[in-house]
Amino acid sequence: GAVRAFPRPLSLVLWVARWCGSSARAFSALARFALEAPGLELRVVDVESVPAGEVPRGIESVPVLFVGGTGRFYGDAPEPELARGIAELASERRDRFMAGQMLDRRLRSELLALLRAGEISPRTLAAEVGSESFSRRAAAVLSLSDLALADRLLAAEALPVLEGLLADLSAQVRGDAVFALAEVGDLRAVTAVQKLCSDPDPDVREGAEEAIEKIKKRAVWGWRA
Repeated sequence: GAVRAFPRPLSLVLWVARWCGSSARAFSALARFALEAPGLELRVVDVESVPAGEVPRGIESVPVLFVGGTGRFYGDAPEPELARGIAELASERRDRFMAGQMLDRRLRSELLALLRAGEISPRTLAAEVGSESFSRRAAAVLSLSDLALADRLLAAEALPVLEGLLADLSAQVRGDAVFALAEVGDLRAVTAVQKLCSDPDPDVREGAEEAIEKIKKRAVWGWRA
């Protein structure tokens, strides 16, 4: 099935801890995958055997599976879900899948590390503000806020995607996009947000007015305003 469809050769590097039950489950599943699909190259690294400075950024818990060098699957999962994840991470959809998984698992500090390292684009994160899932949208807004606090210029790269979401058919998405733009706090977004001050939805209108005030305050008083 999904395992036999993996592109090959494909490098899989599993970061584990010997005491971790989730690590053991992930290894067992991957070992079965390797038997089923020759051409999968599986290597296991004990995180506690590696000097702290040599552990890849974005690893704060285990297991973490690296797929093809840069794609990452966090935690263990049932074999069908793990197989689907590997397939996504080996495809051109890698970044979107990785961002979505990290948002769903509330891995905010790990996600921030990958954003700042350029391994996930702020635009990819911003696209999740348009997700059908409320919890994922909320997590994406929080992560954009984290990024703006750490690096305002980098967070501003999300503007085109967020401004595009202001025209979404869903009032909830429009409202969350307005809130995200307020968190990014870039004056260039004011013109786009002003258009939603006449939005059909009263909550969106109110959010737009508050966002404009917040963005302008931050331009004068700094990000924490």
